[in-house]
Amino acid sequence: MKRKYLLIFIGLVLFFYLAYLVRNWEAFVEGFKAGWN
Repeated sequence: MKRKYLLIFIGLVLFFYLAYLVRNWEAFVEGFKAGWN
C-alpha cells in the first residue's frame, strides 16, 4: 500500500516540475524573441 502512495507522490512531483519547466521555457522564448528584434 505504501508503495502506491510513493509512486503517486513521485508522479505529482514530476508533473509539477515539468509544468514549471514549460512555463519558464515559454517566458524564455518570449524574452529571446524580444531581444532578437
